[in-house]
This record gives sequence, structure tokens and C-alpha cells, in this order.
Amino acid sequence: MSSTRPQTQTPPRRTELLLAGALLLLAGTLRMGWPAATEFKADEARLYALALDAATGAGLPLRGIGTSVGFPNFPLSVWLYALPLWVWPHPYSAVLFTGALNTLAVAACWWLARRVWGAEAALLAALLYAASPWAIIYSRKLWAQNLLPLFVMGWAASGLLAFWEQRRSWLAAHIVLLAAALQLHYSGAALALPTLCALALTRKTFSRRALLLGILLSAVLMLPFFVYLANNRTVWSAPLLRGQTAQLDGQALQYTALVASGADIHALAGAEAAGAFQQRMPLAAWLPWLSGALLCAAIAAAWLRPTQPRTLLMWLAGWWLAPLLLFTWHATDVFPHYFITTLPAPFLLVGAALGGWLAAAPPRMRWLAWSGCAVVAALQIVAWASLLQFVSSTNTPGGFGTPAGMQLAAVSSAKALARSAQLPEILVVSDGADPLTAEDAAVFDAWLRGSAHRLVDGNANAVRPANGAVVLLVRNAAPAQKLYAHWAVQTLRVELRAGEGHIAVYTLPAGAGARAALQPFAEPRTLANGVTLLGMQRTAADLQWRIVWQTGTAGGQDFHFFNHLLLADGTRVAQADAAAFSARDWRTADEVHSFFAARAPDPNAIAQLRVGMYTYPDLANVPLLDALSNPQADAATIVWPPAAAP
Repeated sequence: MSSTRPQTQTPPRRTELLLAGALLLLAGTLRMGWPAATEFKADEARLYALALDAATGAGLPLRGIGTSVGFPNFPLSVWLYALPLWVWPHPYSAVLFTGALNTLAVAACWWLARRVWGAEAALLAALLYAASPWAIIYSRKLWAQNLLPLFVMGWAASGLLAFWEQRRSWLAAHIVLLAAALQLHYSGAALALPTLCALALTRKTFSRRALLLGILLSAVLMLPFFVYLANNRTVWSAPLLRGQTAQLDGQALQYTALVASGADIHALAGAEAAGAFQQRMPLAAWLPWLSGALLCAAIAAAWLRPTQPRTLLMWLAGWWLAPLLLFTWHATDVFPHYFITTLPAPFLLVGAALGGWLAAAPPRMRWLAWSGCAVVAALQIVAWASLLQFVSSTNTPGGFGTPAGMQLAAVSSAKALARSAQLPEILVVSDGADPLTAEDAAVFDAWLRGSAHRLVDGNANAVRPANGAVVLLVRNAAPAQKLYAHWAVQTLRVELRAGEGHIAVYTLPAGAGARAALQPFAEPRTLANGVTLLGMQRTAADLQWRIVWQTGTAGGQDFHFFNHLLLADGTRVAQADAAAFSARDWRTADEVHSFFAARAPDPNAIAQLRVGMYTYPDLANVPLLDALSNPQADAATIVWPPAAAP
């Protein structure tokens, strides 16, 4: 790298400062405005839960959330998100924090371009970065990789100071920021390529002491995660690269161009709704050609009138293309967000190239160039705004998730009903009960942090607390929905996007439900874990039924049900096993309805049903107890009834 330092820059003029301020206001509005329109899905909810634990002193996580390849992330994103949550423990706090850091990244882009290439280059780069659709999309939700741009800009700025201006002590900061980018997302490793090239080119002049200090500080920052890995060696068995063959393809090139040009933003609408969005906003289809043409024009301008300094311009191009080199040959799936690390390199490149060319261009050409950039930026903002409006009002399966504001409306309604009816808790009924595996469970568990609540898999169970509750029933919980609708004394509906349905909020009074329709189990029907088998009912003409039981006092042990369907001679012809409602969530006198189904060669020949429980995973049967608490049998038997109405 050149050892020549840049000439002293003239202080920004008032007009320039006003324009820069306007661009930052634009960037901040696009990145922090309308937080209720952000999506809040499983990854966001799990990251929020970890960060909130750190913010409230519940524990300092040594790892982040898991990755798509089964290996955990570093905890740096958790620690960073704990900062705003310490001030305001709400998901919107983390969303606004993400937008604020990305707005600062736009300011850093302006600063770096102005320091090297002057005022016009800085304003051009900041304008294009502020209006970039994917830069906006990747700054509007709680997501670890969405924190990258400011740290990447810090890495680039410290590299400028350390390598080009030869302010050697900045090398330590450059290395630490490189390590921070890697910890926020593993795609940050791509930035090591231009750093290594710069170190090689300046091997005779860079400070070894600063390099060692940077490496030492980076190791300290990474140490908690290494401690976690040392104490949890099972994570090394994650299916990271096992059985996967590396391949060479053009995905990385496609995503590099996509992030720079704003192409394919309709992907957020999902495969089913993308066509509807494109019909509503045809501009989105050909807009990337305009931004791509602008980038090509900038490269041509730099070629015809070389922009100085050339070495720094080449390093800028290396920064932009490094992820392309890293992910062209890959053994795991590649996704567009792996290329967040390229931001805002292409916009700096355009600013540097066009800024240098405009310095000697006649006024008319300058006006045309600026008008062209402004038109491209304005059209990109229009396309993004149309997309935001579309995904906020239309169901987008496989794309943008339910807007956070709609989820919050359902949660607020549930809390208000619980307060007004003086009910002790909220039951979240969805298609799963484990926040680590079920998306709706993770999302509403996060929204209800700090409020008494339990999670119920509505496809497997319906829980009726003896003291009553408010039920927040999310989509995809059909078996339980009929029961809750029947039990409720008050029902509210929170409408979601068009075609997405609604979230139901039910008020359940205290007391047990009517059991007249149940076929009761004969005594003995109490198991050693305290569970009492109350009865059963067939729910359809085929082999579907529900077992009604009352919870015991088993604590943290997990249990599974077994159901044996028998012929008159005792021959077993079908079996249905399933996990019981988690004993960790049992409350005194809970009434639980568990749903089962099976297949048999001749359903009409079934005469009996045997029902029991066993511990899991050690598979030990839980015996039935007689009146003197002596083991009596391993299952309760009941006559198989005719089909009942659903």
C-alpha cells in the first residue's frame, strides 16, 4: 500500500453538512421507522430471550443461538442486544437498536468516502447506501447478522487508518473488529482475505506489536465461547459438514449482485405471494437493471479516468468480492444474508469512481449524473416501501413473517383479559410446546416474558387449569381449538394479514369442564405419578380419540402415554404412543385432554383400550395404585366405545 497520506481535507461546508444530515435522517427513517411492521420469528425470539436473560441478570450466555448447520453461534450478538434491553425490555427496543447501528453505518460510509475521495464521493455513496433495498431489509429486525454493517465499516475505517495512512496502532482495532464480525456471523470470515492481502503488502511497515495486541484482545473476546465448547463437547457432533460434498456454482455471484443491486426483493413475499406483489409493483422487476447499470457506469468511469488512490480502490473491490471468493466453492447451503459483509463496499466504489470523474466533468454532466443517482435511489425506496406495505397486509407463506405489531396486539389482548377477569395465567396454544423447536411457541414465549404463562401443543393436548386462564390460541392448533371454543365464556379475535386468519383469545373460567360425554375409567385409575385417568371419548368414526386426565405431582420427570387397542380375545391390533403434556408444566388439578389416533386392519373388531404411562427416556412403566397405594396393574382398561360426534 502507498505510504502517502491523504491531503488535508477541507472542513465540510454548511450545504454539505445539511445534505449529509438529510441522508442520515432518510437512512434512519427507513431503518427505524414502523417497528410494528418488522417480523419476529423463531430465530429472533430465541435471540431476544437470551439477550433479555443477560440484560436482567438471569445469566450471561456463553453461546448464541444455533445455526442452520447445527453448530452454535458466538454470544457477541446476545451481549450487544442486552444493552438496549437493559434500558427497555421489549422486542422493539432491540429492533430500533439494530436500525440505529445501521444508520450509524451510513454515517461511517459518508465519513470514510469523504476522507479519501472527497465530498461528492461521500454524498453519492451515502445516498446509494441509505436507499439500498437489501441494506434496509437487513437493518429492520432483531437478527445477529443485521448488526454486521457498523462493525464492517469499523473494520474498513481502521484498515484505512492502519494500512494506507500508516497510523499503525489502528491495526489492533482492525483485527478486533474483524474478530467481532466473525463472531456476529461466520460469514465475517470473508473479511480476513483483504486483511491478509493488506498485511502482505505492508509486511515491512505494519506494527507487529499492534497486530499481536489485536490478536490477544480478539482471543479474550472469544474466550467465553471457547469455554462453552470445552464444557459442551457434544456440540462438536453437530452435522456441520458430515456427508456433504463441496460444490462449485454461481450462487455466490448471484447473491453478490443481488445485495448490491436490490434484485429479487419480491422473495420476501414468499413463493405463493411473489407473483401478486410483482403485479402490484412491476418496477421491482427491472429496477435492479438501473442500479446495475449505475454500478457498471461507475466502473467504466474509474477505468477511463482512474480514481486515486488506486491501491485503496483495489482494496475496496477486494472487500466487495471477498465473500464471492469464499462461497463460490461451498459444502453448506449459501444464503443472501451471507453477503451482508459486502455492505457498503459497492456503494463506496460507485461514490469513489463517479466522484473522481465528476470533479472534472462539465456542469451539465454533473447534473445528469446526480439526477441519475437520485432517481435510482428514489425508485429503490418506492419499491421497498411497496414491499413493506404488501408483506404487512398480505399473507406471505414461506416469506415475511407475521408483523410483530399483530402478535403484540394478541398478547396485549390476552394480558388485558387476564387482568380484568383476575385470571392467574395465559396458555399459549399452538403447533408445539418447545421454544427450541416450535416457532410459535418460541415467539409467544418471548412476547410473554415476565408474565405467568405456559405453552401447550394444541395438536396433542388441551389443558384446562382448575383456576381458569386466558388462552391465546395461535394458528395450526385445530384439535384443541374446538374444546377451547366450547369452554370459553368470552372470545376475542385478533385479525392477521389478509389470508392469514386470526389469533383467538379465550377466557376460561375456574372449575372443571363438563364430563357427561366421557366414558369413565373404572377404579383403580390413579397412577404412581399422581395422574388420574378420568375418561375417554372417540372423536370420529375412524380411530381417533382423546384421553382426559388430571395432573399429578411428578415434578420434572417426562412421561409418555401408551394406548393399546385390543380385540375381544386380548390380541393387540394397534398402538398409539405419544408424549404427555410436560410434567414440568403441571399445576394442581389441571384437566388435560390428550389426542390420539391409530390404524387397524378392522376398526370395527376392536373391543378394548388399555391406557398407561411410562417414564421417558428410560421407558419404565408407571403402575396403577389401589386404594392402599399398592401397585395394581400397568394400565387401565376400558371398553372401546362406538364413534361419537366430534
